[in-house]
Amino acid sequence: MAKISARNCYFTFATRSYQADLNNVDLNITVEAQDVSVFGTPFKQYVDGLQDGQIAFAGWWDAATAATNMDASLYTQLRNGTLLWELMPQGSASGRILYAGNGVLTGYKVTSPLSGAVAAAMSIQSSGSVTRSIAA
Repeated sequence: MAKISARNCYFTFATRSYQADLNNVDLNITVEAQDVSVFGTPFKQYVDGLQDGQIAFAGWWDAATAATNMDASLYTQLRNGTLLWELMPQGSASGRILYAGNGVLTGYKVTSPLSGAVAAAMSIQSSGSVTRSIAA
């Protein structure tokens, strides 16, 4: 299996690309385990339940005041409904794996350490299905 570098990772939210600002993107897909255990069995039994997805992403906070910078564009997405997100871990070229869905921006955090660069971290709660396809 080929290993890849994340240096070409491509991420968009609300139709804006953020790869020039980000240094980390985490996609977490989970499936609930529904307990269907019955009396008389020594071990629990489970069936798969609902699927869920979250995206966490982080990068360097941008002090520019332009509405197009990461801080200004993401801050305005809080409480702005469900919006499209797309993640392409290998980069945005045709033939690459594309994860996509709709989600709500649920977190926006700015970190200002005394001896470090100002950073920003954001989170999205996916709403509905998360698809995996090959980009055209």
